Amino acid sequence: MRRRPRKHAPCVIALLLVMVACREISQPAAIKRATTLMLTQRDAAEYWLDSIRVYSGNSIWSIYFLRRDHVHREAGTLVTVNKTTGEVQRVPLR
Repeated sequence: MRRRPRKHAPCVIALLLVMVACREISQPAAIKRATTLMLTQRDAAEYWLDSIRVYSGNSIWSIYFLRRDHVHREAGTLVTVNKTTGEVQRVPLR
């Protein structure tokens, strides 16, 4: 006797793929990615990598690293982490 294929199996597989794709990067993971990016920069020694401010937007985490010498230069730098793709980008401040 042959078994008939289950009709709902493709729906379950598609649902699992959507669930995996919809997971967002958590705040600690975003901080870790941004810190890793800053460690690779030439001017990493000019920033306090453990003194940060984190803001959550709709689709990105905004992470500000404060500059050690903020009296004579701009206060810090911004690194953004996309919540869905995990892409890390350093954004110049105006």
